[in-house]
Amino acid sequence: MHVYENAFLQRQEDAISEAHWTGITWMMIDYTAMAAFPEYWADRKHWLSDDFQAYMDAEIISAAPQPGVNIPGNYRNAQEEGVAKG
Repeated sequence: MHVYENAFLQRQEDAISEAHWTGITWMMIDYTAMAAFPEYWADRKHWLSDDFQAYMDAEIISAAPQPGVNIPGNYRNAQEEGVAKG
């Protein structure tokens, strides 16, 4: 997460391109869709600045992943739909 926080700080200083920031943003959104993310975030967000935590809560965690993206290790949706993983 510190890599993302660093990119966030660079974005605030206009030190990162819009294209690069967009890619980072989509990666962060996709990671938050992983089944383990909520627990990870709750346990470790205190490592990060208050500004980055607020950004994550307001802009990233609340955003939906891109349609059709297969999130690695995200079996929550399949389990909720009753699909067996084997």
